[in-house]
Amino acid sequence: MSANFNGVRPSSATAAGVILWILAGLKVLVTLLTFSALGDASSRGADVPGWLYLLLVADLGLAALAAYAASGVLGGKDSGRVAAMVVAWSGIVIGILTVVSGNLFAVIGIGLSALVLNLVNKQETKDWCVRLSPPTPVVEHRPALRKSPQQ
Repeated sequence: MSANFNGVRPSSATAAGVILWILAGLKVLVTLLTFSALGDASSRGADVPGWLYLLLVADLGLAALAAYAASGVLGGKDSGRVAAMVVAWSGIVIGILTVVSGNLFAVIGIGLSALVLNLVNKQETKDWCVRLSPPTPVVEHRPALRKSPQQ
């Protein structure tokens, strides 16, 4: 934590933030397209289970968390770095489950999530996200002196 950045964000933090923004945008795009496809299938008489809609809403929540993580890592907040790790690990797990079910395009998501995980765990990114703000000056509060009745 002794790194001095002089206002310059490390490249690993920038790369992680940009990839997280891309992941967030892709999640929103794919989720909205899937909502549309499910709605179209439902209007044509297909039986669409309700839990699929619940998963899509959860995926939108994950997209929001990815956006928060991106802005947090870019801004140097440790909570953003932790959120980035949550997004990356969930992306890896969901990607593995998706690949097992036959979607080989999920390998791209797994790769991006693993890259984010690597970037946010680099020492320079950790130092960037936990750098200390200047200490707040301590102001002592002293009660006003009262004049004694004898004066």
